[in-house]
Amino acid sequence: MSEHPGDTYATYFAAEKLEHEVSSVLIAYRLTLSGAPIVESTPWHRDSSIQRYLVRVRTGDDEITLSGTDWGDKHDEVRPFLREWIHQRVRLERTKLKSSSRRRDPYWVDAWRRARPWG
Repeated sequence: MSEHPGDTYATYFAAEKLEHEVSSVLIAYRLTLSGAPIVESTPWHRDSSIQRYLVRVRTGDDEITLSGTDWGDKHDEVRPFLREWIHQRVRLERTKLKSSSRRRDPYWVDAWRRARPWG
């Protein structure tokens, strides 16, 4: 499994779990909001310019790189952290709630309502 000396299963699986958590946040964002700014993630295994076990998240000119080793034992904190990071960088005033979505994320619905108090 390990191609590199020093890699462990725990490190690999922590990075996989991090990638899953990031994807979950981005999927919920996309399923909830229409016309929202694009937010993308790229894990280490899809881009050779990214160091091993890192996940890069981008929106506009902003990006953050999350490490599987740094977040390895804090997976329950990834979703709230990433939601807040995205929320601080995107403008929701011109977005709409997706009417066709049956799985709207409560966080993004609430953020949308706060950004558009007039409805």
